[in-house]
Amino acid sequence: MLSSMTNALMCENKGFDTAQDKWIALKNKFGGTSITKLRRLTIKFDTYRKRQNHDMRQHLREMSNMIRELKSACHSLTDEQQIQAVIRSLPNS
Repeated sequence: MLSSMTNALMCENKGFDTAQDKWIALKNKFGGTSITKLRRLTIKFDTYRKRQNHDMRQHLREMSNMIRELKSACHSLTDEQQIQAVIRSLPNS
């Protein structure tokens, strides 16, 4: 963990005795999902449309990745919401 920190950040975290204490402090400073990030993910998911150059497998993989991103941001979707989003993302014809 320390090898990926800047010198300034390491100096800020010298007062912690354990790695867990450092981790908690870093998570409090940088962690958590911002409302902006969650909103961006939600808009991306809600407005996503199947690309013409993607086959159905690629399209569903993209949708699954977005669902996974939302879940990791503590925003789980019901099965019904997921199905509706996939149907909505398909072309009209």
